[in-house]
Amino acid sequence: LAPAARQPHEEARASLATSTSATLPPASPHAANAEPVAANAPNAWSSSYYSSCSGLEQPMYRTAAGRSVDSIKHWLGVSSECLAALNATGRHESAHFHALPLLSTRLLQLGAYASAMSALPAVGVAATALQKKADGLSERAAALSASMDMHQPLPRSARAAHAMSLALQRHSLCSRSGRPLNCTGGSATAAGTCRAARPPQPNASMHAHLHLTHHGGTTLLGIILRDTCSLITPRCAAITYVDSPPTWNVCWGGEMMAAKQRQLEAKLVALTANASARNGHCCSARCGGHEPAYAQGNEPIDVAFFEPALPIGAPVESDQIVWTTIMRHPVPFALAHGFIPEFMLSSWVGHVQRSHLPHSAAYCDLPSLKPLRRARRLLKASSNHLNDTAALPIHLQDDCTRPQRFNFTRAELTHAKELALSFAGIALLEEYNEGLSAFCKLLGWPTCPKVASKQLRGHHAEHHGIANMMRTYGYGPEVLADFVDAAQLSTELYYFGRELYRAQQLRLGLPPPSPGLIPPAER
Repeated sequence: LAPAARQPHEEARASLATSTSATLPPASPHAANAEPVAANAPNAWSSSYYSSCSGLEQPMYRTAAGRSVDSIKHWLGVSSECLAALNATGRHESAHFHALPLLSTRLLQLGAYASAMSALPAVGVAATALQKKADGLSERAAALSASMDMHQPLPRSARAAHAMSLALQRHSLCSRSGRPLNCTGGSATAAGTCRAARPPQPNASMHAHLHLTHHGGTTLLGIILRDTCSLITPRCAAITYVDSPPTWNVCWGGEMMAAKQRQLEAKLVALTANASARNGHCCSARCGGHEPAYAQGNEPIDVAFFEPALPIGAPVESDQIVWTTIMRHPVPFALAHGFIPEFMLSSWVGHVQRSHLPHSAAYCDLPSLKPLRRARRLLKASSNHLNDTAALPIHLQDDCTRPQRFNFTRAELTHAKELALSFAGIALLEEYNEGLSAFCKLLGWPTCPKVASKQLRGHHAEHHGIANMMRTYGYGPEVLADFVDAAQLSTELYYFGRELYRAQQLRLGLPPPSPGLIPPAER
């Protein structure tokens, strides 16, 4: 018999499968169909450029590195040596996924420092020259990023790659719930004609999505509900609640960590349409209507949404869960919204609880915004400021009396990058449709609609684009430099995720992202 023709999403998954230099676990006929992974450990740096780039790992702030022309010049020199080492080694080592995001973050900071200093009469000419040098290095770093090809080894372990490959192979649209393929409407219509028309397959892979607040997750949810047959948790905004095992320590290793991950995986794959009901939580019409209007039942769900953070310990390596997320550049996000600049990192490592999002206390310690703290202008903006184009940004509504709750280090960043390697699908908010095409290919969605930018931005254009926001809020370049500093770890995580996204797009035959330091849509 002739082999059956593959469906488009199966072709997409096959395009992710190329030979690998690492030995995969002998457990499945799909074991040979894994992406290229590096033989070295995920966070290994080769000696050829460790000495050139490792000096950039220490935290950088405008009050120190940007205090003088000579200081900025010194760090631009260090960055230039790191870039030269990266160019000399080519893109043959997985450490590029760590070194290039670090270098890009430092170049963004140094360029912002030089821009802030260029307004000073005594050093303006020299600072402008340094800003041009930073721009030139940034262009060279972007060119290196854009040079990636589909054979670039990823810093993902062979075991993780194998589990991800199996999860994708085991994923079939709505096979978990058994809902008919021609049914749409998600949980809202599950109680009607869209009940399971075939036996549910609880061992098929579930799609689990991390929805960071204001990162396009609601738009994605609308597409899933409107255009696919997927059964989703009957919660407002489809948010799923899963408690992590009673105790969890990221420092665990070996069998202890493996056992805890298996516990969490078991909870996730056991989710049904009755998952974790919490009476009284967000049941107003504003966030999705009252619970009785939603589905009730024991069918295994096809898709789980988590906002704004995953359960602590997730994403777990699993051959039954396909993890996805959408990322957004933290600097323009921090400028526009009232969350701490390190909101992304905080969410990824599980420090955020939905009931108490981390708002603007961190801004009060930014050197350039301290006068606002003394003036106590911060209570003048109404909580509904988005309806008033002249209002202050969200983060200026706080009275600045609360201390910042989180002091993150590179240890949390390293952990977050390890978690990022478990995501089979990554999209960028700034280039939403390209990432959506990847989700459609990987998950086998029947249609892949285009999303207009206004669906992501709403009607408040003044809260998008760095230059536009700076004018709207009356900020000078020193404020931008402080925001870049405050979000430096999340920015590095974003650039790391963007390189993973670039590799994903190349393997799927889709357009890769813009390699610049700031996405075109946010400049």
